[in-house]
Amino acid sequence: MFVDYNPWDTGTRREGQSDLAALCALVGGVEADGIFLDTMDRGAAEFREGLDAVRLGVALEEHPVVHVDLEDARAYARWAGKRLPTEEEWQYAAQGPSARVYPWGSGMLPNRCNGGETGGTTPVRQFPEGRSPFGIWDLCGNVWEWTESERTDGRTRFCIVKGGSFYSAKGSGWYMDGGPRPNAFGAKFLMLWPGLDRCATVGFRCAADLSGTALNSLPESDALLIEPSRPVPGQDLPGPGAPHGAKCPAASSP
Repeated sequence: MFVDYNPWDTGTRREGQSDLAALCALVGGVEADGIFLDTMDRGAAEFREGLDAVRLGVALEEHPVVHVDLEDARAYARWAGKRLPTEEEWQYAAQGPSARVYPWGSGMLPNRCNGGETGGTTPVRQFPEGRSPFGIWDLCGNVWEWTESERTDGRTRFCIVKGGSFYSAKGSGWYMDGGPRPNAFGAKFLMLWPGLDRCATVGFRCAADLSGTALNSLPESDALLIEPSRPVPGQDLPGPGAPHGAKCPAASSP
């Protein structure tokens, strides 16, 4: 809808002058041409289309989604018929039965993950040599990942995020440990409110319980954690550094 009006001058409010005109005069004089104004509020579908374009863009379609808080990730997982992995499930998927320090082995190696060399995120399938023993991609570096391990210590509410990210703050010992992190490392993400819980370095992946999940309903890109040689579900995770008495999951998928 086209809205036409006459420019107004600076000065004091005149008789019959609108509040808007007076306000513009007060802040220094604003000359405005006619405008086109939407005839109705933006619909949710239109907003979602624009939001997807702004957040992702064509060039970032294969990058991990970011700027999602814990509830955003949970909502998507429910929509997909899945859930978020727990901290323990995530770690087992990354380290495997042999308790690898990193998804690919015992030490940091080049071309295994996004450690910030490009200054931003990278496509989730960019580092095939960095896959876990189960063939799962991008579990180290690139972006931190939400887990379903939300807790409280009686003073603050927090969620464990895993994997590290491409970004590492420099210049002070007060900054949290950033960059790619070992499988056993978990960071406490303090939950404030959705406007502050979303950021450019945290994403997520989904999990699905083997029990009650139709295998043919899962996309081919999903990897189920099924391996006869792994520890019996409920055993302590092998190797040092297992956080919080971690237990092995029965089954899950990213």
